[in-house]
Amino acid sequence: MDESEIGIKRDDLDAVGLLYQCIKELFMEQNPDKDEILLEQFDDHVQHVMHDLSSKLAENEDIPLKLIQVLKAKYALYEICFIKIIEFIANVDPRLSSILEGLHDAHAIIFKDLASKYIL
Repeated sequence: MDESEIGIKRDDLDAVGLLYQCIKELFMEQNPDKDEILLEQFDDHVQHVMHDLSSKLAENEDIPLKLIQVLKAKYALYEICFIKIIEFIANVDPRLSSILEGLHDAHAIIFKDLASKYIL
């Protein structure tokens, strides 16, 4: 694998953006004034994840470890979607929100355990 191919692709960002847009539309139905806030939160999140990934890729020479860092960054990009859908559902059905939060936390633990086993 060519090292220049390692990273987040435009398609990855587009997929997260499309999903977030759908979630944002749900929020907008309840409160149209949240548009700018939601957009700013998404942009900040993406910038943070991409900056963090760039730093980690720059400090690492090992291609398999770089691939793991990219996978972790992709996971992190979707985190805001998970958080926002849980936040939205909390206003509709707090019990369902609690279930989604438990599911989210379980997946996060599994992913972190898996990633940590390969980073050693």
